[in-house]
Amino acid sequence: MICVIHAHPYLSRSRSNRALADALRGLDDVELRPLYDLYPDFDIDVEAEQRALLPANLMVWMHPVYWYSVPALLKHWFDKVLAYGWAYGVGGTALHGKHCLWVPTTGGDEQAYAPAGLHSFPFASFAPVIEQTARYCGMKWELPYVVHGADGIGDAELAAHADALPVIDDHDRPDATALRKVARSHGHKTGAASGARFECNLSDGLSRRRRSRRSPSNSTPDRCGRSPGRCCRRRRSGTSGRS
Repeated sequence: MICVIHAHPYLSRSRSNRALADALRGLDDVELRPLYDLYPDFDIDVEAEQRALLPANLMVWMHPVYWYSVPALLKHWFDKVLAYGWAYGVGGTALHGKHCLWVPTTGGDEQAYAPAGLHSFPFASFAPVIEQTARYCGMKWELPYVVHGADGIGDAELAAHADALPVIDDHDRPDATALRKVARSHGHKTGAASGARFECNLSDGLSRRRRSRRSPSNSTPDRCGRSPGRCCRRRRSGTSGRS
């Protein structure tokens, strides 16, 4: 079973995250948990969340990137659900051996996450905190599936990203990375997908980008610095929430 923890505070205004979530709805063995719908007051039902995680062999954390990290409710979810004595510490082995897949979307394109880009660092530089959260709970970290340039991505490319989500088992696509197989067998996934993939090895501090054959190149040169990690185009006012 696959449990998808989805955190987008403005999903009705989102294109990318909404498309990814829609691609997962109704799939066999996939439970989609939209945190902002379930807990608009941030009052998380810890026992319900933990019950949802127990039968899952694969956990997915899917969200737009906010200030190089996760939205507030997902951070609150980490604090409450991944509790001492349950997820870590003495007796905290409930998640040991499960696989964890991170699916973030960013407003900036891949060029923005480069030494000379708006954010000055490759995107993999911002992964260790999320990765270590999973590893500290005894989970096996999978290669993240990142969708860059969420604000300006075209409909066809966005559909390709949704179709190539590693949790979707498509027997008609021989190069699919079917993480559903991981949920069934605890094996390690192989193959290609359309999003940016990278490995971040905490043990030696090396980050290695792994790109696919269909890796997008979505350039939006007119950028602002208003919301690091999210914005890729100038706007007069407001926050789009479209990632």
